[in-house]
Amino acid sequence: MEELSAIAMAITVASAVLRAFPALRIPKALTGKKLSSGAKFLLWFLVVVVAFGAFSLYRYWPMVTENADTLMLAAGLLLTMAAGMVVQVLASNYRAGRELLDVQASQLIFPMLFALIVFYPIWTLAASSPRNLFAFYAAFLNGYFWESVVSTAKAPTPQPTPPSVG
Repeated sequence: MEELSAIAMAITVASAVLRAFPALRIPKALTGKKLSSGAKFLLWFLVVVVAFGAFSLYRYWPMVTENADTLMLAAGLLLTMAAGMVVQVLASNYRAGRELLDVQASQLIFPMLFALIVFYPIWTLAASSPRNLFAFYAAFLNGYFWESVVSTAKAPTPQPTPPSVG
């Protein structure tokens, strides 16, 4: 029963945010056409992700407050990586001779679809090394070179065990 009230609260928060910030909605007059089925799917998927995130935040609030520093580091690294992805799109416009800010939404959304795959090596680096600015540098570079990171991603290979002596 408690989970249902948390889900209802998450839906209420999401609808309040959409009412409070109309810019988050994509009005038909702005796009000039109906949304494609793919865009509708992505929009609904975003709603589900936000609702799940709100529910998880509510459910695990004590753990969130206990690990606030680690979560802030992860959020900062994620935003830095996303900035690298955006800069890569702007740089490709510059190299192609187009206006720098002549960016389509799909050019920005496509790299973000791979964000979790690109973020994993960053988080592994940040979790296993001292906290300094190098992790943010690596996050930006992984975001900028996201295509290379995704194309070279491989499953971890187990390390061979040395033969036992005796």
